[in-house]
Amino acid sequence: MKLFKNIKIVEVSDSHLIGVKGYTFYKYSFEKAKWKFYAKVNDRIIPALSRISYLRRFFRAEITYFYTLSDGTQLCIGKKAIFRKEKQGEAFAPCFKVVRGSRPLNICIDEDENLYFGEYFQNPYREDVFIYSSADKGLSWSKKYTFKAGEIRHIHAVQHDPFTNNIWVLTGDNDGECMIGYTGDKFKSFNVVFSGGQEYRACKLFFYNDFIVYATDSPLIENELRFFYRDTLKIKMIEKLQGSVIKGGQTGNLSFLSTTVENSKVNVCKDSHLWVSQNGIEWKDIYSDQKDALPYVFQFGSIEFPNYLTKSTNKIYFSGRALKETGGHSAYIDL
Repeated sequence: MKLFKNIKIVEVSDSHLIGVKGYTFYKYSFEKAKWKFYAKVNDRIIPALSRISYLRRFFRAEITYFYTLSDGTQLCIGKKAIFRKEKQGEAFAPCFKVVRGSRPLNICIDEDENLYFGEYFQNPYREDVFIYSSADKGLSWSKKYTFKAGEIRHIHAVQHDPFTNNIWVLTGDNDGECMIGYTGDKFKSFNVVFSGGQEYRACKLFFYNDFIVYATDSPLIENELRFFYRDTLKIKMIEKLQGSVIKGGQTGNLSFLSTTVENSKVNVCKDSHLWVSQNGIEWKDIYSDQKDALPYVFQFGSIEFPNYLTKSTNKIYFSGRALKETGGHSAYIDL
């Protein structure tokens, strides 16, 4: 395992890596094997908090996701905002201010580079929950779909299915609020595929030609890795997992996920485990890292993943959050 200290890798391409320290991005050239300043995030308060590990973790003052579009426009998700940078720029500026909650859990990019995200906030009174979209690469955003009050608590993910161009949505949290569904017409309509209890509570889908894989995300049940056939929607279990799954990704047929160390009476494993698969059905547990000594208020223990611009890789890049060996650092493992 190769370790990159004090930086979180957020993007992998054939020629370089993009990493972030606090609210400043750096670029690593494979040819030169060296990090160089890339861009900063324009924000008044959060960057100062992000420079100190304990404050960054307590206030969740961090960059969580990074995206590059076909014209070089880039977006990232930070605390209370989505930020945007033009190709030739050196600074990310806010393009969407998050009012409810800290941030969305991801941004979905469809085949036409329309952007989508769903609201993620505590929602104690079960108000309406919105999906927002942008048709101009993040310059402007508008409400695209509404889950009516009482239907769900919040949205865990919005994802593009490259085989059908459907947009899938995952919701939670309580029984009756957990849902896996999709739209085939850009949210003019919405089709609920599965709904009900914790067995449908998920944060990540992995897409294959004949089936879709998902892992449950619940502190209330023993979590499982499952798949369902596209034609019959029949669900089959693949593996039992050590904890709930919040983080994961896919590039081509290669899928990867990690289990979370959280406050749970059911999932008591204190290690975050990294699982990988080359075909969606056969998965291997290839690495684990123990939760550090700080309490859960300083974040759950988890392995996190960058976005991949390349469709072929023989390395898994990841970073650690609240973990003993890789916490605050990044690493890769050869497959």
